[in-house]
Amino acid sequence: MSTATSNDLVAKSNDVTLRVNFEFEKERINVHLAVSNGGTSSVFLTDFVLDPKTGTARTDSLWVDFIAPRTAVLWSHLTPLDPNIAWSQPPSAYVTKVSPGETYRSVMSAPIPLRLSAYRRGGPNGEPNTALDPVIDCSQLRFDLGVISDSPELDARRLEIKGKVIHEVQAAAWRHQKIISVEALSVQVKLLTK
Repeated sequence: MSTATSNDLVAKSNDVTLRVNFEFEKERINVHLAVSNGGTSSVFLTDFVLDPKTGTARTDSLWVDFIAPRTAVLWSHLTPLDPNIAWSQPPSAYVTKVSPGETYRSVMSAPIPLRLSAYRRGGPNGEPNTALDPVIDCSQLRFDLGVISDSPELDARRLEIKGKVIHEVQAAAWRHQKIISVEALSVQVKLLTK
């Protein structure tokens, strides 16, 4: 299996530095990330999803989006809450805590060729999206990560799930989230849109 790795890409937001490199394998793209917290309070990262079947934290299911004309976007962040939904219990999110002065490292991944996430494949009424070519050769690759500033209203609760320490945060997380992005130019990756 041959692999290729991008140079380090760096983005900074306030006191948080995100360093990423993309590793292209035969059937996967791995996003190696390091998040350094240079601030005086903790931050929380949206770098995994909980698998509803196994209850484990998974980092191999990045969401995939597309920005015309040729940018594939791999992302992991909280999506806006629907204001038309009434919640019987306030929503919460599961995140990774990075304390002040700490650097956290992780690897997230997605299968290649990339496949546009299901929510983007259909039109507003569920009809097939015919506006996009079925296969797009992307020459740019972006990674978006949600970073949530600590606040008492998050009411962060430490949990351990199958050996991984995570935190549950409350609905205020959506208001405190910022998205940090890095972008690699001159890459070649196929994106399937159907």
